[in-house]
Amino acid sequence: VRITAQLIDGETDEHLWADSYDRDLENVLALLSDVAQAIAREVEVTVTPEQQRRLEAEPAGDPAIQDKLLQASFHVNKFNRSGFGEARELYREVVELDPTLAAGWAGLAGVEYVHGFFGYEPLEEAMPRAEEYATRALELDPDRPWAVALKGSIELFWHWDWEAAEPLLVRAVELGPNNALVRHTLADYYLVIGDQESSVRQVREGARRDPMALMALIPLVGHLMFAGHYDEAIAEAERAIELYPDVGFLRRTAAYALWFRGSHEEALLKFEEIWGADSEFFQATRAGYERGGPSLAMRNAAEYLAARPDPDPLSVARRYAMAGESDLTFMWLEKAFEVRRPQLLHVAGHPAYDSIRDDPRYRDLLLRMGMPVE
Repeated sequence: VRITAQLIDGETDEHLWADSYDRDLENVLALLSDVAQAIAREVEVTVTPEQQRRLEAEPAGDPAIQDKLLQASFHVNKFNRSGFGEARELYREVVELDPTLAAGWAGLAGVEYVHGFFGYEPLEEAMPRAEEYATRALELDPDRPWAVALKGSIELFWHWDWEAAEPLLVRAVELGPNNALVRHTLADYYLVIGDQESSVRQVREGARRDPMALMALIPLVGHLMFAGHYDEAIAEAERAIELYPDVGFLRRTAAYALWFRGSHEEALLKFEEIWGADSEFFQATRAGYERGGPSLAMRNAAEYLAARPDPDPLSVARRYAMAGESDLTFMWLEKAFEVRRPQLLHVAGHPAYDSIRDDPRYRDLLLRMGMPVE
């Protein structure tokens, strides 16, 4: 394989430097390391000793393993349950083929974490596996950004250890500033302590550095909505939907941003597109809106979800909060607290819960979660 690299002055269009590098395909990572170091020298970038060590230490890698890692990344970027499941099987194959590869263990830790976080598998089963695999990745490579970020996220959302989480998440961004997912983990920390503007800065920077990546656009849209930047959230969601029309999260977030903005009828049209006009959930929501406006619409939605088998307590609590039903909101938040749902930490940053901020039970809940409420 041959790489020809050229350095062009962006303002003058002047050709400054060019060189070519030839390697066997099996040494492609060594080739990339050579190119990176050569360009750094040419543009007179100061490379720290730690960065130099990482450039020189990257293993050449087995092409078959690299192929599996790329396939796994593809499936992760589908951002759905089946994609995460496919990725997990591929990462398992990677660590079986090469147990010394930190990238494999970090990837496997990530999909295990997702299975627990979103409730695809019992939290008490998935999170310990995620922690074990992230630890293995860090034993092999202490400076791997995604593994460090996962350790921080596990401390935050699984152990509720705020003091342990923050330095890990900050360090992860220092190690991997171009990784939008890593920046998302730090943004989540800021979100759950109620610092929405800091969270938005992180996801905006992640999207600026990787503007076409789904894993940069999803947190951008979500955190903009959490922070109350509804117009921007809707605009970014529409742009992202053009690129990824099948990602339901983007459509749902855009619809709720419309709702929080006060554009209820426009939001209802979006809900109809998402759930279908014939779905009982949508019919209950619309009927409530027609009879009693936004509050009754959300109360009907909450009651419908609460009546389902094994309801998600946070989905119910969120809609009761949007309906202004404080007692029912706290009843369902307690159910989420009892099972330590990770997303319960979002209560401090989610606009759905604005109606309960002044209730003494809200502060009590934050204190019981160990949140630094002061």
